[in-house]
Amino acid sequence: MSMAKKLATLRTMTDADLIAAHDKLSESTVVGIDYFLEELYRRELERSGKRMLYCTYAITAMTVVTTVATVVSVWLLVRGH
Repeated sequence: MSMAKKLATLRTMTDADLIAAHDKLSESTVVGIDYFLEELYRRELERSGKRMLYCTYAITAMTVVTTVATVVSVWLLVRGH
């Protein structure tokens, strides 16, 4: 039976190390249905994060366009007087 690692040790492990440790333990571990539900939830969070990043970029682009249009509009108004 494998003992849990200390938190400090976990935080120093690379992603590859964590995956290798998981894969080694998975050979002798029985899982319940929550194991699959948690993976589905993780994937949904990842997709949601990507959608939020896209929305952030879109809002930033719209803000830049609006700012440029406002500056040009003010410049045209001032220039006309």
